[in-house]
Amino acid sequence: MNKQKLACLALLACAATSCQQQPAPEGKVAAQAATAATHKLRPEEIGVTLQALGPGSQNPNGTYTIPVRIRNTGKVSMSGANNPPVNVGVKIDSLDGKGAVTDFARTPLPDIKPGEAKDVAVLVPVDPRLDGHTLSIELVQEHVGWFSNMGQPGIHVGPYTVCGKSLCTTAH
Repeated sequence: MNKQKLACLALLACAATSCQQQPAPEGKVAAQAATAATHKLRPEEIGVTLQALGPGSQNPNGTYTIPVRIRNTGKVSMSGANNPPVNVGVKIDSLDGKGAVTDFARTPLPDIKPGEAKDVAVLVPVDPRLDGHTLSIELVQEHVGWFSNMGQPGIHVGPYTVCGKSLCTTAH
């Protein structure tokens, strides 16, 4: 006889009550909840618009902030807390159409419900690879895909010039 059946018989014998299943260990419950909450977004569920709110500004810690307004025009909430998370991804555009840096930076997306818009401070590290390049900013669901591959537009900002340990926008 297995241990659970023995425990039930003991309970029945001692307390004359019905045997109830013992709760699962805490780690197992958390794993089951995480698995249940996993949702890969489908193209028909999502809709977004992104708008740069200015050229950006240098931060003292060696990063550059680009303010972006993100509007959720889709059917589901999106967030860096989703499972898998949805984040703001930054790519370095190539000058020759080849060799772009596709996983350059990420900024967690705040919770944005359908119909809402939020301003997000997209952080970009100052890196010599940025010199003379524009950046593509779009949403990405981690381990699932970039939103541009699901028909959603991103935005292009820049080009930027590396000025010592800072980024400068290149005037056009």
